Amino acid sequence: LTQAIQEQKGPSDDYEPVTTDISKLLEIVPRDGRWQFNIPDLKTAVSGLNPGSLVIVPARPETGKTALWVNLAAGPHGFVAQGASVHAIVNEEPGERTLLRAINSYTGIRTSELYVRSEEAAASARPLLQSLRVIDKVGMTVEELDAYAARHRPDILVVDQLDKLRITGSFARTDEKL
Repeated sequence: LTQAIQEQKGPSDDYEPVTTDISKLLEIVPRDGRWQFNIPDLKTAVSGLNPGSLVIVPARPETGKTALWVNLAAGPHGFVAQGASVHAIVNEEPGERTLLRAINSYTGIRTSELYVRSEEAAASARPLLQSLRVIDKVGMTVEELDAYAARHRPDILVVDQLDKLRITGSFARTDEKL
């Protein structure tokens, strides 16, 4: 039987394993992430984001997922303050509302105060509005998302809510679709 298996013609099993040399591995993986988290406990636990990082934040509805990414991007010492170009595809609450939340976070000015401090807020938010692009797009397909990312090449791309992307195909369960 062993000889019969060895004589079978099939795909080559001539694969090169990843190096086990720790110093070479450390050359590939940066010590600190390019984009640091601005939440102290998170920053302590995770080194930050690097190009190609994928972060998925699963949580029940109405638990603050949008507030989390808005703070990470627009809050004090957030990704925008670090010089990142952040694009967000929003498909749940209106994009204008999300952008207003980002302006609140960036400037520290509450919405109720914006009515009387709008000029001050506009001046304070200028760097944010140059680096954060919010796209309100319900029903975007994965292919459209890929094309958008390739065309605009943001440093950080947020999809709020991933499960609302349109995905073609047939799937037995929702988790397979995701």
